[in-house]
Amino acid sequence: NLPLAGSAAAASDVHVSDTLKRELQDALIARSQDFANADLRARIAAGQALGNLGDPRFEQRTGAHGDYLLPPLVDIPAGTYPIGDDNSSDDDEKPAHMVTLDAFQIGQFAVTNAEYELFIEAGGYEDEQWWDTDEARAWLRGEGSTEGLKQGRRDLWNNLRDNWTEERINALVPDRFTSEEAEWYIWFRGLSEENR
Repeated sequence: NLPLAGSAAAASDVHVSDTLKRELQDALIARSQDFANADLRARIAAGQALGNLGDPRFEQRTGAHGDYLLPPLVDIPAGTYPIGDDNSSDDDEKPAHMVTLDAFQIGQFAVTNAEYELFIEAGGYEDEQWWDTDEARAWLRGEGSTEGLKQGRRDLWNNLRDNWTEERINALVPDRFTSEEAEWYIWFRGLSEENR
């Protein structure tokens, strides 16, 4: 049970050699990317265990603002790229057009919890320099309203209670939801109005 071995090796009271740790990390990476032989649940379990053990593809560094993880980066060549969609229902995506970009690098993966945790620990969440729009800075200062978010949660709760059974939610695992997402929807559906 590779995920169990990875999780056990990550426990604070367990010591494994650097060699064994790296072997486990490499095996967990391989399992998480094995689309041909490992089902989605096995790949997710491997990824979660890797997160606990530490992903060697991320370099731990210290900079002017504190500790951070440098993710694996992908080179994007300079060029002209199409963006936008004339058929989108979102006006911000119109019109379709071409943009010219200089070469740049971007993280290979979405921002991880570990990366974000270091950002918060370094004080980045409170530092307005990292919030690049007036609207984002206003939100950070607590200005404006969260009424839209609150209404969205109310609507979701009502929809789940009126139209979704626990069985229907679970039937969508793993095609539409992960098991963790399904658990959250079931939990949220079961809240009283007061607790919601």
